[in-house]
Amino acid sequence: MKHGALVALAVMVLAGSAVAAPPGKPPQPAGVPSAPPPAWIEAGATEKWLAYSSYCWKIACVDYVSPQMRKDLPVVRIRRGEPVTFHLGFVPSQLSVSQGQKTRSLPPRKVVSWRPAAGVASIFAVRKAGGDASYAVRIKVR
Repeated sequence: MKHGALVALAVMVLAGSAVAAPPGKPPQPAGVPSAPPPAWIEAGATEKWLAYSSYCWKIACVDYVSPQMRKDLPVVRIRRGEPVTFHLGFVPSQLSVSQGQKTRSLPPRKVVSWRPAAGVASIFAVRKAGGDASYAVRIKVR
């Protein structure tokens, strides 16, 4: 097979495995004039919208209660050691994830994978153009 044919085949395979946004409408913060784009998590064949957490975006800052206290977080079930992938609606200049007392820096990319433990995970992203966004999810490990 020639190089061009291999490239075309690789593009078709990758396009066929491209991940789309989760089903259903993304969350919308009520009564807020400006909010960061929604984000979602992919774990195996499961895709779910992440819950908004505290953020400052364009003209508004919004504070939520601690994610650990919230009952409305999406729940994602994974096998121990299984990676999850976060899909942001923007390219961050800084990205981190916190679980319990541990905070880990992640590569500042629009799509990034991480191997979580069980518990609430908070994703914090700083936008290059200014502003920041936090999202939250509850991880259950089987």
